[in-house]
Amino acid sequence: MMGLPPFRAFLDIQGNRWEVTEIRPRVPQDRRSGGDRRATARAFTDRRREEAGAGDGWLLFECAGERRRLRPVPEGWTRASIDELEMMLAAAAPGGHVRRLICDWGRLTPPPGSLQLDSL
Repeated sequence: MMGLPPFRAFLDIQGNRWEVTEIRPRVPQDRRSGGDRRATARAFTDRRREEAGAGDGWLLFECAGERRRLRPVPEGWTRASIDELEMMLAAAAPGGHVRRLICDWGRLTPPPGSLQLDSL
């Protein structure tokens, strides 16, 4: 069983709270019970790992819907000062926006008078 990935949180100079997580991609495992039935084996390539340094992992910085990635993972980043974390953040590449499930609870409420309760 694997433990939780290294994690830090800090406030940048503007007062934004950044969460930093070390991401290490796992190697896919062969789930077949028997051997490979093909005459020649196919080579597995994961396009996401073809990016420079992606196979060794990266730091993921997240703040208020923004993501940034820093490759490769800096040595000793878990012991870095706030100033050092801010320099790492400045060097990180934009990584898109955080996708979260948003539920509009107001739309789930039925309009007044649309429900009729059966008497018990």
